Amino acid sequence: MKLSLRFGIALVLGLSLTAAILPFELVLKEKDHEKIGDSLVEYYDAIKDKKGITEARNDVRDVLDKFSEKLSKKAKKDVDVLSLTEDMTAAFMKAASVPSRAAVGKITDFSVDTPLGKMDFTLHAPKKYKASKGSVPLIITIPEEGKDLSDHLNENWMLGDVRDGAVIAALKMPRNVDLWAKSSRDPMGGLEVIMFSLGNILKEYAIDPNRIYISGRGDGVEAAAHVASIFPYTFAGLIGRSGDLSGTGPKNFGNVHCYFAGGGGNVTDFQDKAKDLGYETVTVEPAGDLKAIWTWIEAHPRIANPSKIDFELKSPMAARAYWLSAAGFDPEEEPAISAEINRETNAIAITASNVSEVTLYFNDALVDLDREVKVICNGVEQKEKFSRSLATALTQFYNSNDAGRVYTAFQVYDIPELEDK
Repeated sequence: MKLSLRFGIALVLGLSLTAAILPFELVLKEKDHEKIGDSLVEYYDAIKDKKGITEARNDVRDVLDKFSEKLSKKAKKDVDVLSLTEDMTAAFMKAASVPSRAAVGKITDFSVDTPLGKMDFTLHAPKKYKASKGSVPLIITIPEEGKDLSDHLNENWMLGDVRDGAVIAALKMPRNVDLWAKSSRDPMGGLEVIMFSLGNILKEYAIDPNRIYISGRGDGVEAAAHVASIFPYTFAGLIGRSGDLSGTGPKNFGNVHCYFAGGGGNVTDFQDKAKDLGYETVTVEPAGDLKAIWTWIEAHPRIANPSKIDFELKSPMAARAYWLSAAGFDPEEEPAISAEINRETNAIAITASNVSEVTLYFNDALVDLDREVKVICNGVEQKEKFSRSLATALTQFYNSNDAGRVYTAFQVYDIPELEDK
C-alpha cells in the first residue's frame, strides 16, 4: 500500500525570470519510474513505521544503481540516475500517492481540523477523476466577501473543460476582510486558511505539483496575489477575476504568470511595473471568460527550475524561493535577493541586501554536478565540487511532498555586506 506522505505546513508556508531552465528529456521508461517509485514508497513506509529504514534506503540505492549501471553501459560512460532530474521527478510522482477514493463529480463541503482550529472549504473534482489515472491541476479560489462557497463555484467555475479538468476549491476566509492577506493565529488569518487548505487537498487528491493556481474575486484578488508573492515557488499562476489589487507589487512574480480578467487601475499599474522589471508574465484581458482562463492555464505550468530569481522577503515564515532559501533577515529592513544561474559556465551569481545567509539547492537541471560549481555572493567567489546525494533527495521530498522540485545537493553560504558604490 502506498503511503500518503505528509505535507509539512512549515514548507508550504515556505524572482525575476522570463525564461526557465529548459527541461531535459526523459531517459527512462514509465515502468522504470514505477519501479523506482515502488522502492521510494517502501522507504517512506519504513519511516512511517519507524523500522527497517536503513534497509529500505539501501534498497532504493540498489534500484538506482542498477539503472545507473544499465545506462552507463549503453552510453559507454558513467551515468548517475540522480543526474536525470526529469526522470527522478517522474519517479517521485509515482511515490506521492493519495487515497484511491475521493469525492468527485459534485460540489462537496469539507471541514478540517488544523492546529489553529476548524477550517472550511468547498471543493469540486472532475466526475472522471481517478487517482490511478494521474494528477490533475488544482485551482484554489477565494470568493468575494460574503459569497456562499457553493454559489461561487456554480456561478464562476462549473463550466466545460475547467469543471471536467481540474480540482477547484473555494475557501471560507476570515470574517474580517483585513485578515485575508495576513498571517494570524487567533483568529486564523487568510494566509493560514489558504496554505492549510492546500496542504489538506494535496493529501486527498492527485494534484500536479506544477499546475497549482490561486485565484481571487473581488477582495479575494488582493489576498490571492499577496499569498502568491510570499510563496511564489508553490504556484504556477495567479488569476484575478473582477477585482483590483490594493498593495501587492510585481517584484516576486518574475516566475509566476498572472492572468487578470477585469480589475481596476491597480491591475494595469501592476502590469506596467512588471514590464518595467523586464517581466512578460502578466496578462490583462478585461473580457476574459472561463474558456480563456482555461486556455491560459493549459499554457502556463509552474516554472519549477527558474534560471533567475528576484525575491523580496516579506515574511519571516516565507524565506524560500525555488532553489534558494534565506536566513538572518528582518522583513522590516526590506531584505531582497537576486540570483541567476548560468548553466553553461556552471556559475551562480547572488546579490543580496539585509540577508546574512542563503542555502542553495542543486540538481542537474540547474547546474552540471559533474563539474565544479562557482557561486558568487555579493562579489565574493567560491568554487566547489558537489556529490549527488540520495539522502538529500529523499529528505527534500519527504519535507515538501513536491515532486516538481527534486534536489540532490545543497550548500549554505554566508552573504557579505554589499560594498557602497
